Amino acid sequence: MIPEAAVQRLTRFLERKQYTEALKFTAEDDSMLAHVMHGGLSEAANGFGAMERGMEESMDERAARLMRKIEYLNVIGNVSPMIGLFGTVFGMIKLFASIGDIGGNLDAGQIADDISIALVTTFWGLLVAIPALSIFAMFRNRIDVLTAECALVAEGLVSVFKQGAQGPTDD
Repeated sequence: MIPEAAVQRLTRFLERKQYTEALKFTAEDDSMLAHVMHGGLSEAANGFGAMERGMEESMDERAARLMRKIEYLNVIGNVSPMIGLFGTVFGMIKLFASIGDIGGNLDAGQIADDISIALVTTFWGLLVAIPALSIFAMFRNRIDVLTAECALVAEGLVSVFKQGAQGPTDD
């Protein structure tokens, strides 16, 4: 996402004011950093504010693409307990139907069987949901960290444009 070689090449291009080469490199490189930098460099003619917006939009786009790759874990983690709840409700309906069928005379074996259906489906729903949501959270946090790191690196790289936009300083 933020290859050191890309950081070094972009640093060299920008220090040497080789903006066309930097733009070409960012168009061809597939890293998140290059994508973000391309969004900013493409807007250079419109001023530093436009560059920042371009980088932010590119970063949001790439982060959203990464989030889509892990979203299925979130769906699985949220749907699994619902499937477990469905089984719980089914087991309880079956239990009450059994009680009604036998005229209220409780048969411990039948009751245990119906309740076990309810508990087993709840167990499996939670067994699937807990790891899925845990792994989703871990990946989501990693994406957030890498996106923030990419933003810091990109801001550092385009700071040469900010200095130029501010004009000379009084010393």
